[in-house]
Amino acid sequence: MQVVTTAAFRPEHRTPVLDLSMRAWAPVFPQVRQEVPAFVYDSFYPSGWPERQHADIAAVLDGEPENVDVALLSGFQRWPVARYFKGLSSNISCSSPD
Repeated sequence: MQVVTTAAFRPEHRTPVLDLSMRAWAPVFPQVRQEVPAFVYDSFYPSGWPERQHADIAAVLDGEPENVDVALLSGFQRWPVARYFKGLSSNISCSSPD
């Protein structure tokens, strides 16, 4: 039986969290680009979504790791779980596309 648990983010989670987050969001951004005016999309992602997304997630992981948990499936990392702001949960969740 596979068991899902959560654990506090640790430095060794950084690369897998970034990789997983990028893979999980990859199908979303082309759809977003089609749905919003080009000037809006380009103002948020002037260098493209991958660069911005990676930088934003890395900033949270590096700047406030104490506010990030990861979900583990049978001991293996599967996805980032949540980011907390002063007791209020603001999810940055994504599940594995695998």
